[in-house]
Amino acid sequence: MEKYYLGFELIKSGMFPVLMFLAILGVVKFGSIIGDRTHHKSEGKRTKSDDTLIGAVLGLMGLIIAFTFSGAAGRLDQRERLIVAEANAISSAYGSISYLNQEDRPPVDDLFKKYLDSRITLYNNILDTTQFKEKQSNAEALLSKIKNTSLASVRKVKSPDRALANDLVRQVSAMSSAYDSQRQAMFFHPPRIIWVSLIFLVIISSFLAGYKMGIEQRKERFLPIVFALLMSAAIFLILSLEFPLLTHVDLSEYNHEFIRLRDAIPDVPISLLNDSNPDVAPK
Repeated sequence: MEKYYLGFELIKSGMFPVLMFLAILGVVKFGSIIGDRTHHKSEGKRTKSDDTLIGAVLGLMGLIIAFTFSGAAGRLDQRERLIVAEANAISSAYGSISYLNQEDRPPVDDLFKKYLDSRITLYNNILDTTQFKEKQSNAEALLSKIKNTSLASVRKVKSPDRALANDLVRQVSAMSSAYDSQRQAMFFHPPRIIWVSLIFLVIISSFLAGYKMGIEQRKERFLPIVFALLMSAAIFLILSLEFPLLTHVDLSEYNHEFIRLRDAIPDVPISLLNDSNPDVAPK
């Protein structure tokens, strides 16, 4: 992530679409100047451009935009579904705590509470890579503690309730798998060549659009602005869908389910934690 830090900062700050708008507008103007010079050098003989070539380039640009938009929207939908699946897995796992012995429940309750606190804030400010790695390590350590504590607690359950208590171990494993799936999906993006191709085709198309206006001696001011505005907005929309944590198209509303689960877990009295398992008592 560090190698793309500058680009991510531009996206998050909202400067990227502004810079893209100015760049497209500048390239259109440059193409118009080149076209105008070509027209005058030919002493007015060249008054038309190759519409077939320009149409092919514009069509290819549209294809790449459609491809990247569709892929970004699909990945965003997948991330949303994985977050919901993770929340459901945590809810199911927490519900299985009721199968444990009464005295073994408070430590597991406390670990679930700490894990949800960690999970709710895990993806806040991911550009701070040092802090993000620390939060990620903390969340994974809590998951490991939940596994170990749950397994130890299940072993204390006597038959015939042991079979029901074993479900907690399975649910915690499913919760861990859901966390891994969601974490991996959050950082799956297309190869860099896709983004390079998209930007390159937009720049080339902008130049050809300006060149066509210049060689045909058409002095347009409004249309280049509209073209630059639409192209920069389309690219920013694609980036917003692809990197939802950096833009206004975010996934924060899905955190409400984690918050709801966290609020459903009552605070565990310290005395119960100390009596049950000193190893997991809060410091």
